Amino acid sequence: MKNQKLDRCLYVCLFLLLAACSGGRNSNRQVASPPLEAPAQAPGNGAGQGNVVDALPPAGAQPQLPQPTAGQGNLLSSDGGRIIDQLPPRAAGAPSNPAAAVSGQQSPSSDTMTALSQKFATAQLPAGSDTVNITVTDDEVNQAIQAAQAASAQAGQSSPIQNPVVLFTGGNIVLTAAIVDIGQLTAVFTPYVVNGTVQFDLVSASVGGINVPPPLLQEAENTLNSTLGSAMNQLPAGLTLQNIIMGEGTMTVIAGRA
Repeated sequence: MKNQKLDRCLYVCLFLLLAACSGGRNSNRQVASPPLEAPAQAPGNGAGQGNVVDALPPAGAQPQLPQPTAGQGNLLSSDGGRIIDQLPPRAAGAPSNPAAAVSGQQSPSSDTMTALSQKFATAQLPAGSDTVNITVTDDEVNQAIQAAQAASAQAGQSSPIQNPVVLFTGGNIVLTAAIVDIGQLTAVFTPYVVNGTVQFDLVSASVGGINVPPPLLQEAENTLNSTLGSAMNQLPAGLTLQNIIMGEGTMTVIAGRA
């Protein structure tokens, strides 16, 4: 009986010793870590690929603007990206000046003055004659005066005489005009020629029932000189003024060899 108990004790001790030894070996065992995966490699320099650094433009290079597709039009200009071709084309005959399009009026021109001057500039002596007759109407002179007044107003030049109108009658030139803050001016002139130059002799003048100040008379005469007198000065070389004959609504200027 004693031997059996002893054997049992030895067996238990041996089992515990083996268990202890086995636990020590397990505690020294290293747990294998899972292998680290290599990071995904950036696209290489294969066909059609490049590094990010290679995709940047070189220093100082101009950025390439996107090219328009067919039918799209040029969206960007070379000086900074303004839309330049998306506006509809201007209709044929439309004025290039927006202000003129809004107002619906054309800027004053010198066409009428040119037409009056052209009569004298193109004068030619008839075959076998030493003189040529040039006839103008008071309507033609009034058109030239209106054009000159519009041009002066556009240039910022004011005049005390407003809306002057001339009438050829009774052998004279009758000029009427509105005078600011005074009334209507009526001045009568007789044209004549001195040394190949037209002159205007004042016959009478009145304005609002008072004496006409000399500056107003001078302004009225300047109106005739700057239009009618200026046109007569356009005679071709070799021709000079000789005489003026007044009619009703017409003036006949006689020019001859200088």
